[in-house]
Amino acid sequence: MQSAPNPHDRNDRKTRATVFERHTKLIRVLLVLLPILALDCGASLVLGPGTLNDFRSRHPYFHHGLLSNREAIAAWGDGEPDPIFTNSLGLLDRAARQVPLESSKHRILFIGDSYTEGLGVPYDETFVGLISQRVDPNEVEILNAAVLSYSPTLYYLNTRYLIERQDLQLDELYVFIDISDIQDEILYSDFVPSERAPNRGLVERIHRHLTRHSFAYWAIERLRRHQQIQRRMQRYNAQVYPPWLNYFWHDDVNEEAYSDPDFVQIRAFWTLSDQLIRSKWTQRGIQSAGKHMDKLVRLCRERGIRVTIGVYPWTVQIAEHDIDSLQVRLWRDFAEKHDVGFIDLFPNLIGELPIAEFEARYVLPGDAHWNAERNRLVADGVWPHIANGLRAANDPAPTALRPR
Repeated sequence: MQSAPNPHDRNDRKTRATVFERHTKLIRVLLVLLPILALDCGASLVLGPGTLNDFRSRHPYFHHGLLSNREAIAAWGDGEPDPIFTNSLGLLDRAARQVPLESSKHRILFIGDSYTEGLGVPYDETFVGLISQRVDPNEVEILNAAVLSYSPTLYYLNTRYLIERQDLQLDELYVFIDISDIQDEILYSDFVPSERAPNRGLVERIHRHLTRHSFAYWAIERLRRHQQIQRRMQRYNAQVYPPWLNYFWHDDVNEEAYSDPDFVQIRAFWTLSDQLIRSKWTQRGIQSAGKHMDKLVRLCRERGIRVTIGVYPWTVQIAEHDIDSLQVRLWRDFAEKHDVGFIDLFPNLIGELPIAEFEARYVLPGDAHWNAERNRLVADGVWPHIANGLRAANDPAPTALRPR
């Protein structure tokens, strides 16, 4: 005899069936999305930036800089990754540490672009790191505010931010002006500093998380920034501004552009080409650089901060033995007019070596930046000016200066 069906069993089967039936579309979407997300995350592990160079950040006031109190891994070009540290001010340092805003020590701040940052070598082997090893740390403190792709606009804004917004006490400022700064002044001409606080909240954390773990997000963001700079460059007359100006774009590190030998060479060629020197973009870049350096000198003078300007050659100038370079004359005249110190490293770095041998000995493989040995040459050239400045400031020389 067949038993009567249990109404509770019918209700259970109906409940189990309707759970999937009600969400069939959602389940189908998940079945499609999950493999895509897994593939995206997998691609980011292989092709994405990962955590390398994950200490750089955009900034509303000075365009871009470094995150504070970071222990990270930095890599550039063909070199091996190196540990890197930033202090509480977001400046490169020997270790992540708290920097007091006021100090009884004689405090010297360096600022410049990637060459002064020491891209591609550990901090202790950069010329700023080497100089910091030649002073007594109980008497003198060396700080490095240099960041890749800086130029006078950002030298001024970053220094002003440190002095006025963070109330950092300084005694001396050394500004190392790169030959590429004239082009970079054009690129930053549309940048407007904002007083709002840097975004370190939820949106920034989500952005950084997606950049690390989503290849699609990272690629789209990179393309978006590239197109943004391209549109900006297209506003300039192509007959006045050289086509190579469009090669350069930046918010993040653009290793492809910097590793292009033709790009690297022509980026510094304005000092040797009469056509480029006379071009409107060069003159506009020079005027902008001078204007912002004038603002920087005035700011420091109001605060009693002694300013020194330094210049150095690129490989183009070394190959051409361009010792009396337009870059030297431009900033030497500026220093004399504004009564500030001046360091000319062209004679120190332009020697008799064939250019191929010079690059093999002093330049990072596959790149244009300095290796550790060349950083030592730069430190040797800068050191006498540092020592003289300390003596002029009446620091006790036996303790303030370490024997080399």
